[in-house]
Amino acid sequence: MRHNRFLKRKNIKDQPLTPWEEMQRKRRQKKSKKRHFFKRKKRIGDKLPLLTRQRNQVLRRRLSINLVFFSLMGILSLYFILPISRISQVTVTGADAQTRSAVLAASGLKKGGLLLKTVLMQKKIKQEILTAVAEVKQVRFNYDWTTVKLQTTASPVSGYVLDGKQYYALTKKGVQSQIARNQPADNYPVYSGFGKKPQLKLLAIQMNKMPAKLTSAISEVHYDPSQVNSGRIRVYLNDGNEVIATISTFATKMAYYPAIKAKATQKILVDFEVGAFSYPLKSNN
Repeated sequence: MRHNRFLKRKNIKDQPLTPWEEMQRKRRQKKSKKRHFFKRKKRIGDKLPLLTRQRNQVLRRRLSINLVFFSLMGILSLYFILPISRISQVTVTGADAQTRSAVLAASGLKKGGLLLKTVLMQKKIKQEILTAVAEVKQVRFNYDWTTVKLQTTASPVSGYVLDGKQYYALTKKGVQSQIARNQPADNYPVYSGFGKKPQLKLLAIQMNKMPAKLTSAISEVHYDPSQVNSGRIRVYLNDGNEVIATISTFATKMAYYPAIKAKATQKILVDFEVGAFSYPLKSNN
């Protein structure tokens, strides 16, 4: 019985379709194709809003960039037109009148200059001042609205170099100033006869090694080379005594001067070239 039923089913499937069944089958196929077609069109339609949103986002981004750019350009243009963009005054503090004038000239700053340019080039301006003005070792910029304030710190001075009738400051590092003075400031020693020789820098270094009590006792130092000693100097002291020494050993030998002076009963000439000897100072010396 079971075998007969299976054969019947198989026979039914193998039988050709009736016209009505064939028509139903074709109708089902058409419906299936339509559903497939409409689904495909729907997927394409779903992408269009996304593309539109992306395009709008790009347009908004470009518009924002353009607005920011042109706004900044407008603000900058307005800023450069207004008086607040210009320097109204330049002041220099921490130095004497001649040094202040030299600092101002070296800076190149003046009334009416661009304030923004000064801020951006501040480091370069500092370097130009320090290079041109030996008396200054540090410059600090301060801004009070449109006023530029240059606060200077003085470089330690070793003495003043006499060149012709003008005096030029010499720092403790041996750098000679370019500012000409009619007379030396304070009670610093005066260096004479050195010209542009490198011995002047060596002397400044030696002076820096000595205590302030000794350097303040020196009035003048004259370059006095001999055939056997190119570093020979003659030193005039405020107490009326004189010293002959060699630049390279000047600081070391001058340490003995106070003891030698204490034993003297009259004005003396101390010779530190070789050893340490003292002689009564003759009137023609």
